[in-house]
Amino acid sequence: MIPEPIHPSLLEETRVTSPKCPSCGGVMGYDPKSNQLLCQYCGYNENLSANNDQIKELAYHEHNGQEEIILLEKEAKKVYHCNSCGANVMVDSDQIKTKCTFCTADGILEEAFEHRMVKPAGIIPFYLGKKEAELKFTQWIGQGWFHPSKLKKAASLDAMQGVYIPFWTFDFHAYAEWCGDAGYHYTDYQRVYLNGKWINQPVTKIRWEYKSGTLQHFFDDILIIASDKIDPKFRTGITGFRLNELVNFDMRYMMGWQSELYNQNLQSSYILAEQIVRDQVRNMCSGQLGGNVQKNLHVSTTLSQQTFKHVYLPIWMSAYQYNGKIYKILINGQTGKIYGDKPWSWIKISILIFIFLFVVFAIWWMRENGFVD
Repeated sequence: MIPEPIHPSLLEETRVTSPKCPSCGGVMGYDPKSNQLLCQYCGYNENLSANNDQIKELAYHEHNGQEEIILLEKEAKKVYHCNSCGANVMVDSDQIKTKCTFCTADGILEEAFEHRMVKPAGIIPFYLGKKEAELKFTQWIGQGWFHPSKLKKAASLDAMQGVYIPFWTFDFHAYAEWCGDAGYHYTDYQRVYLNGKWINQPVTKIRWEYKSGTLQHFFDDILIIASDKIDPKFRTGITGFRLNELVNFDMRYMMGWQSELYNQNLQSSYILAEQIVRDQVRNMCSGQLGGNVQKNLHVSTTLSQQTFKHVYLPIWMSAYQYNGKIYKILINGQTGKIYGDKPWSWIKISILIFIFLFVVFAIWWMRENGFVD
């Protein structure tokens, strides 16, 4: 369920800004089910605003290098560094980590120096709690006929880790001028001598037509993951978030949760987003050119009004073991969609291939013996 915005007048003047419960001194954390800060000991709770009025796009060429910076240690956070994979994970100041969230290496170390990062504009809080994420996995692991029948019972799931992952979003206005040759298939006939006689044989030919035109398009929220710790095969697929549900960034949404610090900076992420836009513009111009085939397509693209923002999005991370092999999975903490691999049942695949070949052979045999025309 999408949380309803809470009017600012309903919020208490004194808000929790540390992981400690003001009522009993216990640990406070964000609870996806209630969309509140909740003390796991005494039940004290505090509302969090779901407004989005502070989310603003920044002009890339004006603000690049001049972004607002926040000091994490002043936000009751601390950072652990993994010497094995290089990840930097942010947690509440009273939390202790012994294993890396991304590579599970032991002995990660708390960094003693101060950490700064570009202030995020927005955040999508976790909609799925741990139990809901585990249920999604149970449903997903049992789907698909081509996987082992015993997979659902035999797969051993490791502990789920809820992590806020950093992303950049970019907007572009694109203007393109294009030209090229569109080819259209048509059928012609030519005289050929075959089996002792002349016949008209159909031949497919191409009629080429030169075209040109212009294209204008606004690209909204091109999403670039600001982490290189997510498996590359998942990076493009895991961008399926409903970004219209971003809320104003509030560090309290991260209480009780882990968050990764970005290691892909604004400049390198912009280059990736720009290439995505240019590729999409070329595909759109190709669509305007039309034809059955094309050649000599030239596209000149001008980009303007580039803007960006830094956001945090929720992901559940885990892995499962089957027959001694480890399979990583990611679960979108907003939509529940799962990204991961499953083992194949080669016995089932072989049976299907055998059935297909048998059907083909049966049809051929019946035709050869006159049972079918």
